[in-house]
This record gives sequence, C-alpha cells and structure tokens, in this order.
Amino acid sequence: MIKHLLYKEFRLNIYPWMYGFFAFPLLLLVPAWPFFVALAYFFLLVLIIAQTDKANQDLAFGAGLPIPKSGVVTARTWTLVILEVAQVLFAAVVAVGRYWLYSKDNSAGMNVNLAFFGLIFVMYAVFNLIYLPGAYSRPYRMLWPILGGSMIAVLVGGVATTLVCHAFAVGQVPQRPGSSPSRAAGGGLRRGPDRLRRAHRLRPPPGGRQLRQGRSVTM
Repeated sequence: MIKHLLYKEFRLNIYPWMYGFFAFPLLLLVPAWPFFVALAYFFLLVLIIAQTDKANQDLAFGAGLPIPKSGVVTARTWTLVILEVAQVLFAAVVAVGRYWLYSKDNSAGMNVNLAFFGLIFVMYAVFNLIYLPGAYSRPYRMLWPILGGSMIAVLVGGVATTLVCHAFAVGQVPQRPGSSPSRAAGGGLRRGPDRLRRAHRLRPPPGGRQLRQGRSVTM
C-alpha cells in the first residue's frame, strides 16, 4: 500500500519542475556563504507542494481511497524523508567538488564537513516534527505549520552551525608563525640530553679532588 501511495506522491503531487530546487546546493560552491541557508531552501519546496495539494483537494482524494487514513500521512512523511535525504546526498557531491576546486575556509560560517551535514539532518528533523503534526491535525491549514516549522528549523540550524564553528575556533591553540608543535616538542626533547651531556663533561670524576690533594701533601 505504501508503495502505491509513494508512487501517487511522486507522480501527482510533485511536478517535474519542482526538482529544480535540487540546484540550490550548488550555492555551496560560493567561497563565503552561510551554507545551511542553501539547504534551507528545501522548506520553500514543501510550501509549494502543500499549496498545490490544497488546490487539488489531495486530502479529500486520499480520504476517499479504500485505505487507512494513516497511510496518507505515512506516505507524505516518507516523501519528505526521501526528498531530504536526496537533497543532502546531492549537497555532499557538491561539497566534494568544492574541495576539488578550492579548499578554503568559510569566512561566513561553518565549512562543509560531516558535522555540517549532521546538523542539517537535525534541522530537517526539527522541521518535520513541527510541520507534520501541525499540518495533518488541521486539514488544509498548512501555511502556519510550514512557516513556523521552517523559521524554527532555520534558527536551530543557524545557531547550531555558529556554535560549532566558534567552538572549534576557540579550541585551537595559537602558535608562533613558522613553528609547529612537532618542532617545539622535538626541540624540548633534544635539549634535555644536551644539557645532561654538558653537565657530565663539566662535573669532575668522583674522588678526583681528593687524589689531587693527597698528591700535593705527599710531595
């Protein structure tokens, strides 16, 4: 049943031109950009799909089908999850291309890495937890759940990426220009044996002073 409902979702509810929203991850190629915003444009796609469903009376059509009413919500949930995962996978491919073109730090926020995509999944999860219960508890009142869920999700994504970025920046230990930790450690390890050797050379042998004094007395 879910398979047929998913087929209905991708054939009737999602138009071919809507896949153009997958081009927004190309903004990851911009040298300085808040990259989480590039993946937050996905919420605009959800808004367009919801308004299209409202115009086409999709909920009434799903309620008239001889299936459990929970199947309609389950199919829409899986549709969102599939689209979100596809968006993140395409963004990961673009991120790899970014590192091939130029490997520079992002001066406008967090750079693209595994932690970044993990926070993107958290942002999408927050949106789903707010949008899906709010949209299907009151039929055809999807505007406020989408707007509220997207605003809170973008706020969570922005705060999380900013905190992680500043946390890693604070955790770095400042070093002198032209020096590295390995050189500093190696220099400290080399100085220890050198000092021991010098002290050993300058130290007189045990009993040497007494022998000299004994010779001077006998002579």
